[in-house]
Amino acid sequence: MSVRGTLGHHLALGALAPLLPVMLWQGRRVRRTTPRLPDAAGADRGVAGTGARRVAIAVVGESTVSGVGARTHATGWPGRLAESLARATDARVAWRAVGVNGAAAARVARVAAETLAGGRCDAAFVALGVNDVLEFTRVARWRADVASLCDFLAGACGARLVVLAGVPPLERFPALPQPLAAFLGTRARALDAALADLARRRGDAVHVPFAIAGGAAMFCADRFHPSERGYARWAAHTVAAALPALTARGVPGA
Repeated sequence: MSVRGTLGHHLALGALAPLLPVMLWQGRRVRRTTPRLPDAAGADRGVAGTGARRVAIAVVGESTVSGVGARTHATGWPGRLAESLARATDARVAWRAVGVNGAAAARVARVAAETLAGGRCDAAFVALGVNDVLEFTRVARWRADVASLCDFLAGACGARLVVLAGVPPLERFPALPQPLAAFLGTRARALDAALADLARRRGDAVHVPFAIAGGAAMFCADRFHPSERGYARWAAHTVAAALPALTARGVPGA
């Protein structure tokens, strides 16, 4: 966790100055004590449902897409998204996950362009923001990086809709102590507001605010990433919220 770099950009803010030593110490301690869990195992693609209509989705993002906290990609966010979409549409949903652990949006966009080159999908689901919060990506840069990814997914991959999952509320992560959690939560809200505005201005994207409750059970052993239960609930919420837009954009089966 690059907390030192994050806080360095706020040295000029007098209101934060008294808290900087505390938050720097907290950041070092969180980095030292938080378990480093592996990415999910198993295939990074699969099929959910048995319906006659076929839908192809790409799931792109950071560690929540690479599956930290889940045993397999099928039990992480990508597989659970496909299951939820298959149930909601009575379709056969083919999914592929492109997740880059520890990466901000700019790097994820580059990896996605390389990995999905020549591939096609009906819709794409994107989960980004936590690493951009931690790396203190400026809002304008964040917006441009996500827009570039959306352009690729809608253009080269043919996605009729890009579903942008809201930036998680870092102030609610059990692994993060106060006041560090509140500070990072404020940054997360700024990036999420830009994400929502980007989606509003595009005709091919929808923003789904993060709205998952459930407390500690929603987190895995590192108390930073979702548990398999958390991934399942997050996926169900995302699909339910995005379904009207998927239908409006003519995604097969929706």
